[in-house]
Amino acid sequence: MSQREEGIKGQRGAIMKHLTGSIVILTCIMINSSSVQAELQVFGSFEDSAEIAAVEASTGVKINVSKRFPAWAGNSLEVKLPSGGGSLTYTKVPEDWRWQESFLAFVWSMQPGELILRLKDSSGKEFARSYRLRSGVNHLQLPLSEVNGLNLQAVRSIVLEGREPGVFYLDYLALDRFHPILAQRGRWDIDYSMEVETPHVQWARPLAGGPLKVFAIADVADGRGIVELAQRLQMDFRATTIGSSAGINKWGFGDFYEIESLSPATWYFAVVAYNTVGVESDLSTLAQKTIQ
Repeated sequence: MSQREEGIKGQRGAIMKHLTGSIVILTCIMINSSSVQAELQVFGSFEDSAEIAAVEASTGVKINVSKRFPAWAGNSLEVKLPSGGGSLTYTKVPEDWRWQESFLAFVWSMQPGELILRLKDSSGKEFARSYRLRSGVNHLQLPLSEVNGLNLQAVRSIVLEGREPGVFYLDYLALDRFHPILAQRGRWDIDYSMEVETPHVQWARPLAGGPLKVFAIADVADGRGIVELAQRLQMDFRATTIGSSAGINKWGFGDFYEIESLSPATWYFAVVAYNTVGVESDLSTLAQKTIQ
């Protein structure tokens, strides 16, 4: 082999070595990028002064920190809209939303109405979506895959606008993965699946006369019970999960009832159910709450 050929061969080897290194680096970058996943990031719960200072209300709108209807920790933001409506702007937001899947907000509304959500980026562009509010709990979820014309790498503010007078309580401004059950039901809940089957004896599956129609209410910690029963007894069931405590009961956030103006004492509560012809059930197990 001539000296010239050896030189060309050496150059080719160096080029291939360089390209191989580039490919390895590129592969690593692609792997690292694909491993980034959406995770819960609560950035507005109105627990500290910095979050309160980041709220700007339009003329006539009154805002106050409240202990009513909190969905995360102990506070919510009470918003009172005047005649003709108004808006509030929140600026303490994460800048880069690219790796998240949805924006979430909790709104407890004292009346039915409409709320317009606007996201704005650093260039002044915005994306808007309208939500119908019912009286009581409302979980707003905006899939970020549906946000068009906005730079999700440079989000600057969130605007909530109402065009009619009213009162609502705002909490739990967050980014997270997309929640299909929340989209389907309009509330946090568990997908009670029959896919995982435990060893069991089928007491009545199939059941003579067809499946039972069942509506189950359970705490998160006991939610598996209805699935275990359905594996043994043929039923067509629907389930709702209760619980508003942090941790294991995350699915119950915000879905609760408030009783006002109870004097200091130990109070006892029970519920009854009625069927379509007015027949009343027995009282449920008593629950108690001591108010100091």
